[in-house]
Amino acid sequence: MYLKSIKKFNIIDAAVGLLSAVVLESLTTVVWIQVTHTKVSSINGPLSLGQEVSGFIGLWIGFIGAPYVESKLRGSKIFTNDVGLKINWRTDVILGLILGVASQFVFVNLLYLPFEIMSKSLKHTLSVPAHNLTASGTSGGFYTEIFLVAIVAPIAEEIFFRGFLLRALMDTLNGRTKYSVLVSIFACGITFGLAHGELLQFPALALFGILLAYLAYRTNRIGITIFAHIGFNSVAAVMLISSR
Repeated sequence: MYLKSIKKFNIIDAAVGLLSAVVLESLTTVVWIQVTHTKVSSINGPLSLGQEVSGFIGLWIGFIGAPYVESKLRGSKIFTNDVGLKINWRTDVILGLILGVASQFVFVNLLYLPFEIMSKSLKHTLSVPAHNLTASGTSGGFYTEIFLVAIVAPIAEEIFFRGFLLRALMDTLNGRTKYSVLVSIFACGITFGLAHGELLQFPALALFGILLAYLAYRTNRIGITIFAHIGFNSVAAVMLISSR
């Protein structure tokens, strides 16, 4: 994977894939609203369970579909090999979860600690997006969204960002600069942070994305990044459950 590939992934295709995922997210949400005749949520308010799940489906179809198509067009045509979807069960699960949990406390708690001292309301403001995301009225709906955010989202996002985007960046920049690996890792992490669309959460998400990109590069697979991502999201999920 990455620099070892014979055929090269294209950064333009990765950009188109990301845009397609965002469009599909909106499209599937609109289709759900039209089919179910549900009330449209306010821009800043929480979405219904149906709106959230339908949006997730569209987004994840894009996140997985784009690298799958790229694998068939430019890769080896073996999807799992091209995106590095391999897991070393002896190390990836335990080490990944530990790194993910630790990152949540380091990148989120310590990063914002000085600002929380100055602004007592910052902690609440930072948690608003997560609370809105899991604001379904029913207990079943709440835990469904927790499962999707903690388990399913990390898999889809790692396949796209570390399995596809990182490789596309490295394939495109390879030979153009001696810092191609470093630039690719940072660009992948920053794009990951920006893709979440949350300004306050961006620094922590970007740093975490950079760590995940580095892990994918060093291990030549995304198994460890999937479990690190699951650990990271699961900490937030546990906090939401405890505050419910």
